[in-house]
Amino acid sequence: MKLTSILFVLFVLLRIQLQAQSPLPVFAGNAESHKAKSEHFSTLRNFPDTLSLPFIEDWESGSFATNFWQTGCANWEVEHAIGNPGKSAEFDREPLINNYSCALITPSLDASEISDGNVFINFDLKIDDRYDTVETEKIILEVFTGSTWYTLDSIVARGDIDWQEYEYDISEWAKGFVFQIGFFAEGESSLNIDGWYLDNINIERVCKEPSSLCSEIIYESTEYAVIEINWLPPGATYGWWESYHDGTFEDAIASDEGGAGLAQRFSVYEYPYTIKEIRYFNSSYGQHMQECEIWVLTGDGANVLSGPYYIENATADSWVTVDVDDVHIESGSFMIATFNVNADGPYVGVDDSYYDASLYIGSIGDFTELGELGYFYVGSHEAYIESERDGIPTNAILSSNGTKDHRDLIGYNIWSNDVLIAETWPETNFYDTMDEFNTYCYYISAVYDQCESDTLGYVCEDLFIGPPPGITEINLYESINIFPNPGSQIVSIQTDYKGIVVFGASIFNSSGQLIKQVKFIESNRQIDISSFPEGVFFITLKTNKGSITKKLLKD
Repeated sequence: MKLTSILFVLFVLLRIQLQAQSPLPVFAGNAESHKAKSEHFSTLRNFPDTLSLPFIEDWESGSFATNFWQTGCANWEVEHAIGNPGKSAEFDREPLINNYSCALITPSLDASEISDGNVFINFDLKIDDRYDTVETEKIILEVFTGSTWYTLDSIVARGDIDWQEYEYDISEWAKGFVFQIGFFAEGESSLNIDGWYLDNINIERVCKEPSSLCSEIIYESTEYAVIEINWLPPGATYGWWESYHDGTFEDAIASDEGGAGLAQRFSVYEYPYTIKEIRYFNSSYGQHMQECEIWVLTGDGANVLSGPYYIENATADSWVTVDVDDVHIESGSFMIATFNVNADGPYVGVDDSYYDASLYIGSIGDFTELGELGYFYVGSHEAYIESERDGIPTNAILSSNGTKDHRDLIGYNIWSNDVLIAETWPETNFYDTMDEFNTYCYYISAVYDQCESDTLGYVCEDLFIGPPPGITEINLYESINIFPNPGSQIVSIQTDYKGIVVFGASIFNSSGQLIKQVKFIESNRQIDISSFPEGVFFITLKTNKGSITKKLLKD
């Protein structure tokens, strides 16, 4: 057996022994043991230099040697028939090994000069299990920083798992380091599984893009228009009140005997997010000043996430708002529950609704959906939610003189119709002035000292400034129509071009008498003629391009 193989076996045995002594996700022992482990690890390297990011492995070469992978036992092999797609790295059940820890380790990857963005690893994993209930075999994902191994995750075999993607932010252990990633197959017996399969391993620096790009035409005339675009920076937190009612509460509900009440279930898909405040509408019905308990529960109403919070002496027909301890939601739904402690109130406002299975009555762990009882409401409950974006840390790196150099986002690049119109723009809004009939589409990216994010967009606006291309003059009379004509109830004023703005109308009968004047608000250009007698009328329309008079028939 070669010396390097002997050393690797000793390394794995030492690793098993140390893990058995400590529950921490790092190697146990004193500084000397860490140093010894680092020195031992360096002897395993069979490649000359570190590799830069991104590091991508799809196993299509059919060999571990191509990208300088290290394997700790013969069970790791390149599988040519199973991949996602193509080939994969397999930890096979044979040859049999018991009480094992066998590693597949990347080459050294250099992120020592990276200060901007985040470093991620993602990969696809598949397990062919043999015994669903054994749960003794696992893949331990770890990162090595040159002196210490840190555990990122432990993926346990609990039955067959088809290809599934895993992603981890390893910035804490990668940025500023030369590091390695280890996939450690561990367990009682390799025969408990048929195989672990790894594919599409990607380790890269990602510079986060902005979010929530939107646009609006804030000014438009016949000569030019101004489009405003806004966005949120990477890492921005933004919040809103989540609710399901329309703001009117036709009824109110409370528990007959007290000690229970209403629970509104919320399904928000902006993961992850944090619940910061909750509120409900306190009805004047019953004893509105009595004590009320407020809870934040899991979506099934079985477990408490926060609370109780106690309210008493609340004002009738008013909102009651409570600051709650932050509740962080990674997935799934949640409930807000309001329990009247005593009988006869307080009563919580509810809104007539279609059956949507989101409002419940009962107590923790024992709720009944109101629709099952023949009551179709949503609650007045609301939750103030903040959505969290992966963001821009203020990156601290050591400069050549040993001091910390803080780097951050430096601006945004903005494109309109695929033309760069602003470079490293410092703000999170931008005004674009246009004077041509066209559709304008925008997208942006975030620019850092060392990298640029993916682009965010598109948002588009249609501008109708002057006549369309190919038309040199607008015929105002022909460009405005009354529909329907003849009409009997409501008629609308329609324009062929958005650049024509109709401000108002004066309606005259066939004798020339003014019988009605209308001032139009924004694009709602409708006239009610239901009270007019049948006959001929003349409508004078005032626009930004002048006035015209058109004939209307009332039938």
